[in-house]
Amino acid sequence: MAECRWFAAQWLHYMARSSPARAGELLAAAACYQKEHDLMWEVWSAVGGHGHPDAWRALATPGVRREIIALILQAQEQDVKASAHLERALAEQGQQNIPPF
Repeated sequence: MAECRWFAAQWLHYMARSSPARAGELLAAAACYQKEHDLMWEVWSAVGGHGHPDAWRALATPGVRREIIALILQAQEQDVKASAHLERALAEQGQQNIPPF
């Protein structure tokens, strides 16, 4: 998920340069996706770090699972915010007769 959100943020930065009229909303969505990316790395940290050979064992610890749940809920919130920014960017297109992407 982290990688997908990172690529989404990069693409939205590109689109913001290509479509200045929608840049504000596109960059706001990109920031949300970047935060999601960062949160997924925090999930890795909660289990000992990326590639940790015993990361799976950490999931047996209730405190670790609670920490991960909190991070996933934060990521979900960022995803909802990103979607709202993208909806507004598309609405701007219709209201201002902006050419499609």
